[in-house]
Amino acid sequence: MADEHHANHERSNLTSSNKFELLLYRLGCVPGSDAHELYGINVFKVREISTMPPVTPIAGSSPFVMGAVDIRGQIIPVIDLPRLMGCEPTRGLNILLVTEFARSTQAFAVEEVDDIVRLEWNQVLSADGTAGGNLVTSIARIDGNTGDSRLAQVIDVEQVLRDVFPSQHPSVDPTSVGEALGIRPGGRFSPPTTPASRAS
Repeated sequence: MADEHHANHERSNLTSSNKFELLLYRLGCVPGSDAHELYGINVFKVREISTMPPVTPIAGSSPFVMGAVDIRGQIIPVIDLPRLMGCEPTRGLNILLVTEFARSTQAFAVEEVDDIVRLEWNQVLSADGTAGGNLVTSIARIDGNTGDSRLAQVIDVEQVLRDVFPSQHPSVDPTSVGEALGIRPGGRFSPPTTPASRAS
């Protein structure tokens, strides 16, 4: 328990030093290649890692949902991440990543976990313009900012939830929230006052 508390405290301190930890995992082969590419997720979003428990199929669920698992009395949906990303697991789906973010708990089935690495934020590059579509948000240079560094694709897990569970995690509709605010550099925004706010 003390070791876990120390590790959490150390990870919290990474923010002030402009560093973070990335959990590396593999999903299988990309069609047309034998390579098992690296993917990554911020460690802060991972609650626990376990071997794959029995999964109960859920009738009428998304084709990307394998089913649900019971972990210490909590029913958690399991997302088939390789299928969603177009990968072909050749070693089976052996590992479950239980994650917590966007006010929900869900698990990702992956082929294997590779490592946890500590990176600086300048080692993470935007994935705009790559072939990853809207599910890959950035590319991390695992071995530093060198030309021969290993690369890990950081999946936009929030977008995964919007794609797999659209009714529970709807995208923001600009027509429902109004026009974007244009604030000049150095400008200030004051929310409109109401009788209730003036009285408080």
